[in-house]
Amino acid sequence: MAYDTIIYDKPEEGVARITLNRPEARNAMSVHLIEELKDAAKDAAEDDSIGVLVYRGNGPSFSAGRDFKDGASMKQASGRSKTVLGDDGLGPVTWHHPKCTIAQVQGYALGGGDLLASGCDITIASDEAKFGFPEARWGAPAGRNGGWFWNWLIGPKKTKEYMLSGRNFTAEEAYHMGLINQVVPLAKLEETVMSLAHDIAQMHKTYPGVIQTNKALINNQHPELDRFFDGRLWANWMFATEYGAQSGGRSKFDELVAEKGVRGGIQSMHKGFSNER
Repeated sequence: MAYDTIIYDKPEEGVARITLNRPEARNAMSVHLIEELKDAAKDAAEDDSIGVLVYRGNGPSFSAGRDFKDGASMKQASGRSKTVLGDDGLGPVTWHHPKCTIAQVQGYALGGGDLLASGCDITIASDEAKFGFPEARWGAPAGRNGGWFWNWLIGPKKTKEYMLSGRNFTAEEAYHMGLINQVVPLAKLEETVMSLAHDIAQMHKTYPGVIQTNKALINNQHPELDRFFDGRLWANWMFATEYGAQSGGRSKFDELVAEKGVRGGIQSMHKGFSNER
């Protein structure tokens, strides 16, 4: 099947790969991209020959997160906040995907891009990669279903540091916090990922079903993350909070983005904050 916003290929036996392919937008996650990503991930899930699914981004960044313009337009049309990630989120393509998922991260992995990268079973990043949830600056709540998934990966102290400040953190910081598995030079990133993918694919070929079994056994020891990534609960979560509705922070940002685009929306928000001070 031909795709518009992703590239789906099988670079070697046992390995499927999804490349986010909107480099001009830093691979921002539009509704269309998410739909295509989920379709390709479903193909990999149903292919018995596949043991590993790799995610990567075309261009200088993995993904700068959700497509704000797309999301703002959705809200404008529907009259309420909606997530571009869909009713089931990204759990089915990462944490709950039946195959081993690996994220190959360079540049920015922010917001939904961080969720995709960090939600994979294994995350390998280049030394210049940056992670974060900048939407916290605009009034987005710290997660859903009991909390942002960083709570269980890096602990509440570090989650508060980054969620309450909205700042990004480096690949080296992410590694020492336990958010990612390895940090490698950018020139070695793909080689490192494909070498690991090859080893896992060979394990899948030699012992069919062992990857899925071991992944399930490990996941079952972390019910909080299972709950966070549960697609049945995702639809009950909204980006807009009572605070956001009262302060106009996130809601106002969505309106400004729909009207002026992302850059104009951010500039207007900064101007508004300055005036309030």
